[in-house]
Amino acid sequence: MMRRRYFSALMFTAVLVFASPAGKTMASQVSENQTQSIAEAVNAAVPSEAEKQVNGADDAITTVEEVFGEQPYYGPGETDGSYVYYSQVFPKDADQDQYLPEEEHVEGGGTYRLVNYEVQEQSLSGRKKHIRDTLLLKDYEGIDEIPETYKVEIADNPFRTVTEYTLPIKETERVNERWEDSFTFDIVVEHADSGLFQIGNEVISLNQTADPFAGNEGLLLKLIGVPNDAYQIDHTAWVGNMYEQNGILYRNAVAYGKKLVYDLEISYEDVITLPEEEGYQIRAQYELLPKDASVMPESTSKSSGSNRWDWLKNLWEEMMKFLKKIAETVKKHPYITAVVFFLLFVAIILYLAARCRTKDTEEPEHVSRRWHRGPKRGRRR
Repeated sequence: MMRRRYFSALMFTAVLVFASPAGKTMASQVSENQTQSIAEAVNAAVPSEAEKQVNGADDAITTVEEVFGEQPYYGPGETDGSYVYYSQVFPKDADQDQYLPEEEHVEGGGTYRLVNYEVQEQSLSGRKKHIRDTLLLKDYEGIDEIPETYKVEIADNPFRTVTEYTLPIKETERVNERWEDSFTFDIVVEHADSGLFQIGNEVISLNQTADPFAGNEGLLLKLIGVPNDAYQIDHTAWVGNMYEQNGILYRNAVAYGKKLVYDLEISYEDVITLPEEEGYQIRAQYELLPKDASVMPESTSKSSGSNRWDWLKNLWEEMMKFLKKIAETVKKHPYITAVVFFLLFVAIILYLAARCRTKDTEEPEHVSRRWHRGPKRGRRR
């Protein structure tokens, strides 16, 4: 009873082990510094790439040139009449089962049977890939800058490594162009009582009508630094009356117009080289079976020897996988593993102690069964 209890505790412990913005812009008068500040204000209104809406990303990666070890290979070997298999190069900590060769492989009307295989170290290098990625940026306008480069992350399977690459721009295309009535900016007029306004090196006379800058729309667009083929000023208007600051009379005006807005499709392309990887590759040897038989006849001794060797090889591989899993468990959970192995050690000690105690209690005493006849009587003389 005691022995069963400790044996159950031992087994339980063993199980535990493996368990688009559009802002307003200020326009000023006379001073070149003020004109420069207007241009800076317009550039500040340009949306960053992160602020744009990115939709419909269509990335693609294709192999430029096939590299040995990148894909599995079944085909003729180096010698005439031989047939081989090479797996793709895979990580050293990967499960090898998915890369093992087939027992029988059919190709070109012939059936090939696996003779043997081996696992060898192999590097994978020189892999060139063509990458293409297309972005759709919404609500672009004339002052927006087009990003000349684009960063992408490429996952290298099955090695699970990720590398960042910078792709150059290939081509752009405008789609969904339209004019929007949302273009407007403020104008501040100094010395408003003079009736003059300086734009660059030109001095214009302000109209006394409701549209003070009528006929000078192109100069206003040049003043704020926007292309006239993407922006239009329909009219301008005074805002309020003149007011005085530091002895100078000012008056505010507003320009109203339209701007050309569109969605922008940008394609980025480049040929990249993936980093070199170190791993394993399986090489297998096949032999051609006769067309009238699915299994090649062999002698009994050769078959039994081959089966025994395969069994030992499989046993060794399973033992190595088991040890690798234990090592991974210890690496991921060192503290839990230490506690579990301590409990396992305690359970073994208790089991051995209980076994010794049970053996002592159950062992029968050795009683002499020899007949005791008592002391010998002396002979009569």
